[in-house]
Amino acid sequence: MVYGRFSEIGAYSFLNAGPLGISIGSFSQINPQVSLIGNIHIGNRVLIAPSSVLASGGHRFGKNIQPRFSGGDKEKIIRV
Repeated sequence: MVYGRFSEIGAYSFLNAGPLGISIGSFSQINPQVSLIGNIHIGNRVLIAPSSVLASGGHRFGKNIQPRFSGGDKEKIIRV
């Protein structure tokens, strides 16, 4: 995880980095009770509202893939 200068993470926030990690830019604020899950890049001077959830990834769909939990994950990244 990478944290920029003067970035803040509020109380009771949950960060669970994916393979590409979580980065938070300078002067950014993550308010209380925010969940960041997966591969997430937050730029400079960004404010995330309290109790927000950002979760990257997804499931593969198609003819030859069984539904529900057998689809596997695709590696994606959220950029804010």
